[in-house]
Amino acid sequence: MTKLSNENPTMEIVDEITNQQSQAIEIVNPDEQLMDQSSMAALVSNSSNLSSKIKVVSLIPEYYEFEAAGESVRGIYLDTFDVNYRDNGTGELIVKKAIRFISDKKIYINSGYLLVEGIMKSGIKSGTAIEITYLGKDKNAKKYSVELLN
Repeated sequence: MTKLSNENPTMEIVDEITNQQSQAIEIVNPDEQLMDQSSMAALVSNSSNLSSKIKVVSLIPEYYEFEAAGESVRGIYLDTFDVNYRDNGTGELIVKKAIRFISDKKIYINSGYLLVEGIMKSGIKSGTAIEITYLGKDKNAKKYSVELLN
């Protein structure tokens, strides 16, 4: 690896990447650095060791569908966000709230109205350990219990 000088280590990193890959790299705005030089050097260094890294979590979420009353899942609440989808019949764009949580190294989402409302009204913060239990369907709404874990 190229030893970085104090003059412009970012440019030396770019030169090294260009030389190793034989590709031209265009810098959109060289006067504006997106990260400090030591961070860039660390990223470049870490990128050469990716084959030895351990997979930690899947970043593509799956929809967690509760099927039977009494079914529960434990996880870490991440956030509440908007899901956009089109109604197949009308083509109308629909925006719906959903929660995102992580469990067993996977990220899940669920947009059950009463679940999302309960989480939002509780005011819990991202990183809170919870257990979600599906209580069953009452008329048209699925009911849930959400408990904090300690």
